Amino acid sequence: QADFFELEIVEAPDAESPLCVKDGKLEGLVATSFDVVVLSLVLSFLPSPEKRIEMVAKARQCLRDHRGLLFVVEGGSAIMEGNWYQKDAAAEWSQAMETAGFKVMNFDSQLREGRRSKPVLQWTLETKEVEGTELAPLVLGKELEW
Repeated sequence: QADFFELEIVEAPDAESPLCVKDGKLEGLVATSFDVVVLSLVLSFLPSPEKRIEMVAKARQCLRDHRGLLFVVEGGSAIMEGNWYQKDAAAEWSQAMETAGFKVMNFDSQLREGRRSKPVLQWTLETKEVEGTELAPLVLGKELEW
């Protein structure tokens, strides 16, 4: 058990394990040592747009530079509450996550189970070169001003 924000991402290309463990406690992760990271139903619960994109950027640090994959899942109503917002919030999140060093490979807004479907936002992103641009925040509808 560890707080992802408090874990150090360390450069250790010769490490035998992607985990930095001391006295049974996870203290860090080795950079570029993971093939896949999954962020499921977590981003919309973080307290600010900046913390959300910080988590995505930190996940990028953990992933391999070539073909690392990030899967993001959020409830459909988590990003946009209400129908007053006329822009495409999911597209804005896609663009923001791309500022953290990803390319959106696939996006779907529905989870299908037989004939039924539920509004579930699902992204599959692949690592790309981090361009050094400023990170764009991941904003929820309730955080927008009218």
